[in-house]
Amino acid sequence: MSHRRTLDPYSPNTPTADSDRLFLSPTSPNYSPIPPPSFDTARTSSITSRTRLKVACKIHRWTPTFHWFVPTAMVVVFLAGCLGAVSHHLFYRYLNGRSAENQLMVSRIGVAIAFFTKASLVGSVVLAYRQRVWRTMRRKPISLSGLDALFQVVESPVWFFMGKEMFVKARVASLMAAATWIIPIASVLAPGALTAQMTQVEFGPRGECIVSSLDFSKEVENDWRPREKNKGYHLGFWNTTPPPPETAVVDWYDQPSFQTVRLTQLAYLGKKILAEEQNPCGRWNCSYSTSFHAPWYNCTSVPFSSTPFILSTFVPHSPSLAAGGINYIYRAILPPNSTVYARPYSPDYKSSTYTSQGTFFPPPPLYLAVVENTTKPIPGVGKNSRWNHTLLPQAYECRHQKALYNVTSVWASNRLVSRKAKVSDGIDQLPNGHLSPWDKKRYREFVAYYSIGVIMRELLMRDMVLDNQTMLPVTHTQLTKTRLFMRITQKPVANFTASFQRFYEEMVMSFISEPDFMIAKTETVRCKKRRLENRFCYNPASLWVGKYVLGGWVLANDSTSPDGPGLG
Repeated sequence: MSHRRTLDPYSPNTPTADSDRLFLSPTSPNYSPIPPPSFDTARTSSITSRTRLKVACKIHRWTPTFHWFVPTAMVVVFLAGCLGAVSHHLFYRYLNGRSAENQLMVSRIGVAIAFFTKASLVGSVVLAYRQRVWRTMRRKPISLSGLDALFQVVESPVWFFMGKEMFVKARVASLMAAATWIIPIASVLAPGALTAQMTQVEFGPRGECIVSSLDFSKEVENDWRPREKNKGYHLGFWNTTPPPPETAVVDWYDQPSFQTVRLTQLAYLGKKILAEEQNPCGRWNCSYSTSFHAPWYNCTSVPFSSTPFILSTFVPHSPSLAAGGINYIYRAILPPNSTVYARPYSPDYKSSTYTSQGTFFPPPPLYLAVVENTTKPIPGVGKNSRWNHTLLPQAYECRHQKALYNVTSVWASNRLVSRKAKVSDGIDQLPNGHLSPWDKKRYREFVAYYSIGVIMRELLMRDMVLDNQTMLPVTHTQLTKTRLFMRITQKPVANFTASFQRFYEEMVMSFISEPDFMIAKTETVRCKKRRLENRFCYNPASLWVGKYVLGGWVLANDSTSPDGPGLG
């Protein structure tokens, strides 16, 4: 049995000639005007209402609307990128300044976070970019080639050169497309924000170090007879009356000990201060300060008239040697008829009767005179004259004193790089009267100071003579053994007294390096420890540039435009 389908002429699904004509344009070949309706007014109103409802439904389907998925996805992916960026920053900041261990694993973690952040930010930019493209299409006419470039440029950068129209009609979208290529480049550079560098590391605010120092008062305990009390080398050798094995009544000074001479020779023959064998701070670089009383030469400038010197015997005032002149350029002397320590002794060495043997008298000052070259040419003088530059003789009075040394030592790379002293409070040890060996404590301490000072004084004594500027000097002094004499100019160093005082201070401080002397001691002092270690160094600017700033700027410039067709 066949069934015949009955069509409702008023149903919108029923095809009619009139309905087909609704979709024909005036230029279509089958187009003809619709004849006026021949049915009544009620039926015409019903058909018109249904047709308007049908068109309204179509218009409603094509009207742009906001959809929750794309904006939500864009925000969620962007927040994931921001979380990765903050995590990357916090991870590197945690490592900043820490020991550079497990560098390979740290690098892998940094690269993983960087690429996660890159993928998230690029994804959010792409979603925003597509929304921007649809917004541009609704507002501006754009050709098919430009439209093709807008959709393909996030996949191939070639379209930046082929689709020039998009730079004119879609500038913001073009910038967003460029961001999708710039952010990955920045993510490659981001792991370089954390590097391993050799860094100076300090050990807390202040540490403690056991360091070497000096204590000249320990010579007061000087008793070299009992072996169990022999605690180190003494600075001087001693005479005794009567000689051993008999019991002596008193001991008295003879000369500096051989160990004192050895150490002072090492100090003045070398070019730098003697240092301890080991760094007192161990593996650390450090600096610390110590203080002690030690011998010092206090020199002051004085006029020639108040010294034993005769100015006319110094250049340039002295005539030539051929004319009977002397021509001193350097001289060091003691006052005439001065006595520091009387020799030979009287009465007989083996006598048990004491009078003046071993007695110290107030030490006289040491007078120094040095001719300094001012390097100022003498006007109107030819090249063949005796002197071409202005020469200025200077006289100084130096007194050997007991002074307070404040010594600052700096160790680096397991060696002493600096040791400097600030000397103050110099006082004369024998301002009045003499010092007898019967006053054992004062006598023994004075001998400790005197033993070093007399070696320095012997190096300075006597003179140097120079007849003219073309000749070499004739020396009668041991000064040429020391660095107070310049090899190139063959003259004493410039600013002689300051150099001499610093030289003597370094000679005294060289005794710190010898732990076997009686005066050596150790003490615990506050010190600043530091050393070079391989540490992580974080540069935040390298991490944040481009990768996160540009991505955030692009998203901020995107409007939450309505979804276009096909975007959900």
